[in-house]
Amino acid sequence: MTTAFFALLTSAILSLPADTAEPDPATDLGRLQGTWVARTGPKKNIHVTLELTGTQARFTIKMPTGLKLQAEGLVKLDESASPKAMDWIKFVGPDSHELPEIPAIYRLEGESFVVCSGGLNKGRPHEFLRGEGLLSDVVTFERVKGSDRQTAVALAPANR
Repeated sequence: MTTAFFALLTSAILSLPADTAEPDPATDLGRLQGTWVARTGPKKNIHVTLELTGTQARFTIKMPTGLKLQAEGLVKLDESASPKAMDWIKFVGPDSHELPEIPAIYRLEGESFVVCSGGLNKGRPHEFLRGEGLLSDVVTFERVKGSDRQTAVALAPANR
């Protein structure tokens, strides 16, 4: 192999788009960029903030007791699936504990984003119905306008 080949290969690799590159706004991933809030749980008293930057996702979960939990990972979308598919992958939760991949379905409705997760160690749901077990729920996120992360949890919709 020649030096010219390695120079060409290095140039090609360096010109590849980075994972943090801004997604095409015409795609669902592009439309999902930003901060979203929701309330979940049987009494809708668990506040969730989701921040999406590129394929990186960060959750902040505030429990009714005031306890805050954070998890970070990646989101992978399949817009061609019916219903549209989403995978929460490579998530690390509190104490750097790795979480299993969570399959989900989603839909976008204006400034709302509806997700139905299969839960831990479950398959992908086929319809938007609450399932059995931890993290198997239908959650409606509302977009937070602007960049005010401090009030994002307080803005979570109360009756979803």
